[in-house]
This record gives sequence, structure tokens and C-alpha cells, in this order.
Amino acid sequence: MLNRNLRSIEEYKSVLERNPSDNYAHFKLGQVYQETEDYALAIKEFLRARELGLNNARVYLELGRTYGEM
Repeated sequence: MLNRNLRSIEEYKSVLERNPSDNYAHFKLGQVYQETEDYALAIKEFLRARELGLNNARVYLELGRTYGEM
């Protein structure tokens, strides 16, 4: 699972290098960081996704879950 998460992080970062305003990529990267228990980075990515316009309930749910794990 660790290798899969590392690959996912690399892939989402690559997407964001090409399109830094991709709110969904920020959200998905946040989920991967959450899964790897890197909660500070997860929150950063969830907040960035929200700032870029991804204002659905899932963003807030993941933020709440992540804050709860800290």
C-alpha cells in the first residue's frame, strides 16, 4: 500500500505542476496524505481545494476527519 500511495502522490503532484488550480487533484492528494497519516499536508490540500472552488460536502467531511485524527 505504501508504494501505491507514493505513486499516487507523485502522480497528483505531476498533475498539479501542469495545472496548479486543479481543485480535484488537490482534494485527491489530500486524501492520499490523510491515508499516509500526514495530516498537516492533508489539511493543506483540502483547504487549497476549497479555496479553488471545490465546495462540496466531501471536502468538509474530510477536513473534519483529518482534524479529528490530529
